[in-house]
Amino acid sequence: MFGFAFINLWFLTTFRDFNNALHDKDKDKFYDLIYRICVVALAIMPVSAARDALKGSLALEWRRYLTNTLMSKYIGDSQAFYRLKLHGCDLDNPDQRIAQDTGEFTGALLHFTTVVMQACIVILTQSGMLMAISPELFLFVVAYCLIMNVVTFVVFGGRLTAVNRSVLAQEASLRFGLVRVRENAEPIAFYQGAAFEKARCGEFFAELMSTLYAKMCLMVTFESFQATMGLFVSVLPYMVVAGKYLAGDLDFGAMSEAAAVLAALERSFNTMVSQMERMSSMGAQAVRIQQIWEVLDHISEVHEGKYSDDGALLERGGEMGARGVSLVELPADSLLRADVALLRLEDITLQPPLGQVALVHDLSFELKSGDSLLVCGPSGIGKSSLLRAIGGLWASGQGSIERCASSQCFFVPQEPYLCLGSLRENATYPGSFTAGGASSSSAAQSPTDAEIRAALADVNISYLLERFDLDEAVDLDTVLSGGERQRLGFARLLLRPAGLRFAIMDEATSALDEANENKVYQLLRARVASYISVGHRANLENFHTHKLNLERTALGGCSWRMGRTKAFLGDTAGSSFCASPERDEGARENEVAEAILNRGESGHSSERADAGRSDQWSPL
Repeated sequence: MFGFAFINLWFLTTFRDFNNALHDKDKDKFYDLIYRICVVALAIMPVSAARDALKGSLALEWRRYLTNTLMSKYIGDSQAFYRLKLHGCDLDNPDQRIAQDTGEFTGALLHFTTVVMQACIVILTQSGMLMAISPELFLFVVAYCLIMNVVTFVVFGGRLTAVNRSVLAQEASLRFGLVRVRENAEPIAFYQGAAFEKARCGEFFAELMSTLYAKMCLMVTFESFQATMGLFVSVLPYMVVAGKYLAGDLDFGAMSEAAAVLAALERSFNTMVSQMERMSSMGAQAVRIQQIWEVLDHISEVHEGKYSDDGALLERGGEMGARGVSLVELPADSLLRADVALLRLEDITLQPPLGQVALVHDLSFELKSGDSLLVCGPSGIGKSSLLRAIGGLWASGQGSIERCASSQCFFVPQEPYLCLGSLRENATYPGSFTAGGASSSSAAQSPTDAEIRAALADVNISYLLERFDLDEAVDLDTVLSGGERQRLGFARLLLRPAGLRFAIMDEATSALDEANENKVYQLLRARVASYISVGHRANLENFHTHKLNLERTALGGCSWRMGRTKAFLGDTAGSSFCASPERDEGARENEVAEAILNRGESGHSSERADAGRSDQWSPL
């Protein structure tokens, strides 16, 4: 930068001699100066390219650092992408902040920094030159630029930054609305909801256009003010030094040099003014990046145990509700004995993040090898919330959960996620894991082609291999039906490493016919030692040793009942299911298959107190 500043200084001095030679009609000196200027201009080209390449590389590497850091926080062990959605954090469009705002911010800031540093060097190197020509002219340009900077940032700066933040958010909302239409094209078409979606996207666009007009009015006013002042300054040096030139105290070249130096100093002093539009956009992007950085840092600290709160996220990370549900993953070595519980819940009460009434109150049970539990109840009562708590995704409430390690568990949702990639990548999603749960791309740990084909055949979707090659990139999200998705989800379970012990199913067979449902549950029983399912079909009782029934209460919570399923098709002689000791010891004592093991109801603590409590687990 200093080199360019001194080259510019040389050009100013040379142009003074150039203008004098032209004025004096000195042919030899004129062509000699033309030759020198051309040589210096050619020499500057590679230096300028190297400077721009260095600046661009720095911007790209800075973007790489910011984007990778934010992605690691957002899509990492803390599962911030899920917690932001679950807790309703007031943080719009995290995807845009990570993918777009970081790139624009780093490029803009590097450019702005370069321009400001160059302006400072110009001021340092050329102020003395203008002072020597005309001290009055130098003092005037300093006062003028100071006034311009104050007026610009007081009148326009803050307003333009706020408008640019609104534009970024509204453009993101419009894109999000259009993406939702694309991703949900089929249900929207079935509902004939095109008019509604068009109106909703039209609202987003109308709001954006209103803000853009407000921004245009601000920019028109600012640029008109700047253009008017610029025209005035362009004739100022001639007005100030014309007297000396006409009196013969100043030659023509010096007067031209004064005009050029003043223009350079005016541009340098007014760098902030000329960069105001870029600065306002950069400031808006900086705020958006800072907001997501702070929120993701807070979630990471909660995950690492530095804080004990994990409730509803508020704006900019704010306060969180109390975290009361503790989750402990048991060491793999401790689960080798058959009498050790693979899952244990003790006095679990689940509280909705933004609600008052508990979903489930004082629920306790444990599952050992050979046990399976079916969770039933009306929609919205808290069945999926219970699975989230077991999976470590729900912590609002109180109580403790112990289960086998994450590497030994597998979750099969109602709507399996289909990743971008091939049939192989979707069948083995999320990839192979070592015993410690660390991801690995080793071919020795990945399922073979034969294993993948066998798993697809086991769940009756081997015909997909006739339509798609295993390694062919295909958008399965657009071609698979709901039932095919669910069977692919079970194929993933079958392809997990041999250490898999426990499975969690959230209505994982809701789209399957009874024959396919029977088939996948038979495969499940042969694959894992224990599992828990959410479902509504009576047929599911054939594949579960026990049943937890949730019933809604007048207070908005739920009561629960737990007992054996008399329809279970397997051998329950070795079952070691344990539950909390509150149970009816009367007339149903001899009807073990229909015994009520537990009864709990939110808001009915007196009934539980009458029944008595025990700290000992009672095997059935």
